[in-house]
Amino acid sequence: MSKEAVFTMKLEPELRAEFMAEAEASHRPASQIMRELMREFVQRQREAREYEAFLRSKVASAREQISAGDYAVEIPVETRDEIGDLTGMFNEMTRSLSVKEDLLNEQRGQIRRLLHSVMPAPIAEK
Repeated sequence: MSKEAVFTMKLEPELRAEFMAEAEASHRPASQIMRELMREFVQRQREAREYEAFLRSKVASAREQISAGDYAVEIPVETRDEIGDLTGMFNEMTRSLSVKEDLLNEQRGQIRRLLHSVMPAPIAEK
């Protein structure tokens, strides 16, 4: 890999002095440390995009299942951050929807039975 590119950056004098002192204390050139920092940043950004795409596909799949009436869907909570919190809230929402749908179905059944008890079947079915 060619090292011919020049990179100029404006820094606060204190930050520059602290960085240079730490680079010297670690017996490494500042340019080497900057390359490592840049590589690490690039790698973290790629991983973040991949993870975001993974989550989007999981949520899209779960959303499709819920739209089809399958409330048993649950997305595994894999992190202890904001994404994990949102995933947990999503799972709680699907459980809540399932309970509410069960209650509505039970009420519909009760109404149907009540109508059949007071009306002739052909009229009650309308």
